Amino acid sequence: MWQRPCAGRVRRSDRAKELEELLSLPSGAGESAETAVERLVDFVERATHRRLPPESAFWTSLAERCLNAFLWNEGRVPPGGKVTITAKDFDHDRLQMARLWED
Repeated sequence: MWQRPCAGRVRRSDRAKELEELLSLPSGAGESAETAVERLVDFVERATHRRLPPESAFWTSLAERCLNAFLWNEGRVPPGGKVTITAKDFDHDRLQMARLWED
């Protein structure tokens, strides 16, 4: 079983890089992965009235769940080996998970 190593506090840019390896983050022209992550963080904060910073394990868990769902539903690896997630992908269940998340 694969487990993400836990090395204490993770810097914001390191978390963005980690999430970029797991997810294809849609970004605007010239926008960095860190900015794309911050947009998702801001969306979740507005929707749940709770801030889950990029350092939260919530984001890695979400990436893993999205990848698992893609593999289960499509029966293949996503293009480029990454799933794309945007604010549109946050259904009620995912927002509820964010509301109740404990690091």
